[in-house]
Amino acid sequence: MTNFKATRWAAFVIASVAATGTALAQSPDDPTQQQPATNDPAKQQTTDVAPAPAPAPQTTVVVTPPPPAPTYQYERDRKTEMERVGFSVAAGGGVADFTSSEMRDTTGVAGTWALRATLGTKTPLGFEGSYIGSAQSIDALGIESDAMLVSNGVQGALRLNAVIGAPITPFVFGGVAWSHYDLTNTSTNTSAISGSDNLLEIPVGLGVGGSWRGFGYDLRGELRFATNEDLVPELSAGRDTGGHADMHRWGINATLGYGF
Repeated sequence: MTNFKATRWAAFVIASVAATGTALAQSPDDPTQQQPATNDPAKQQTTDVAPAPAPAPQTTVVVTPPPPAPTYQYERDRKTEMERVGFSVAAGGGVADFTSSEMRDTTGVAGTWALRATLGTKTPLGFEGSYIGSAQSIDALGIESDAMLVSNGVQGALRLNAVIGAPITPFVFGGVAWSHYDLTNTSTNTSAISGSDNLLEIPVGLGVGGSWRGFGYDLRGELRFATNEDLVPELSAGRDTGGHADMHRWGINATLGYGF
């Protein structure tokens, strides 16, 4: 009986070992029993490492600088041209008197003034525009003793420069002027002298002028030939001739101002 049980137990152990071996032989862990890899791309598992994502394209922002501000050269060019031509604005005064003895006997020496702009102080030919005036005493029967003869006018003249580009420029000039004379500072006038007169004058003269460090200067002498005079009656031997005394004048004046 004992041998039978031993035999059954041995058979059980052998069967169990055989079964275990068979199971191990069929285990998927056995590399020899693994199924061959399929070529089906849908079932094929890739072992490649996924590539790194491509970097985002860099956008370079180009900042265009604003265009340079336009440089306007015309102001500088105009000033340069003016400097080459020469320009001055000046004011001043002087003295003047009539050339006829009849007017000199009636009036005193005049004080004069002028405001003058000159274009072309450094070129052979220039142009002047002036405001001119004068004041002088006048004495006659029928007017008050402190009466004055006052003139105001405008003048245009051409100027011919003898030297170009020198600090001192001699010149001659000639032009035309209009002057208005008024008898002032008297409340009565029972004399033969008119209360006012308008003259057309032809001024001619010579002088020197120039500019230095921004200062313009001018010194000149002139003769002024007058027409259409009817201010003072012309007398001969104490009698009225029916004409009028000449009002030609000489003068000397100087001006100082801005020039280049």
